[in-house]
Amino acid sequence: MNNNEKSLNEQMLITCAEAYPSPIIEVIAEGIIEANPAVTGLAIGEVAPDFTLLNTEGEAVNLYEILAHSPVVLSFFRGEWCSFCNLEVRALQKSLPEIQALGAVLLTIHPQRIETSFRLVHKHQIDYQILNDPTQGVLEQYNVKFDIPRSILNVYLESFNIDVRKMNENGELTLPVPATFIIDKQGIVKSRFFSHDYTVRMDPKHILTALKNLPATTPEPIYESLLNATFISR
Repeated sequence: MNNNEKSLNEQMLITCAEAYPSPIIEVIAEGIIEANPAVTGLAIGEVAPDFTLLNTEGEAVNLYEILAHSPVVLSFFRGEWCSFCNLEVRALQKSLPEIQALGAVLLTIHPQRIETSFRLVHKHQIDYQILNDPTQGVLEQYNVKFDIPRSILNVYLESFNIDVRKMNENGELTLPVPATFIIDKQGIVKSRFFSHDYTVRMDPKHILTALKNLPATTPEPIYESLLNATFISR
């Protein structure tokens, strides 16, 4: 089985084993959790905050204008510099026809400059909306924005040669926790994935399952990630 046939999180496990020492990943995840205990993402049943962000065409994309017609799959990722995010972006593109066949619209949000969106679109031949959140205001609304502790910043700099301040448009030492929310047409969060462990994401097959379950009302646990993650559907 080649990598393209593996699930998203199977690919991430391979990437992790090949390039990222597990102690470093654990230190980063635990440090982020300890410094940001209140950052837990929107809960199931909460109303999704409205927002308007620009896409790669410079067009304003408004969440509730889309929700008037379609449920939305909303995914937050850290940026182009993150190899796990690139795997996720590519996997979402592969599953886009099935997401659209279920009547949903896929939106993704990152805190980098809009040029990042252009590069991702061209690099991975993306057909869905990639939006940048220059002030990280939407990250705050969805309670996925976290502060990077100085100790973790040093790990990024020394182990990966990454300076998040230079990556983010607002220059802050902040990032989004990888998170995906399935939002129904009434604006209610019906399913979610949230994990401080940046090496796991909501697999597209679980996104499809959650969309197929709309508008189910009975809680049905579907997926549990490897570290401090929640994925619940109802």
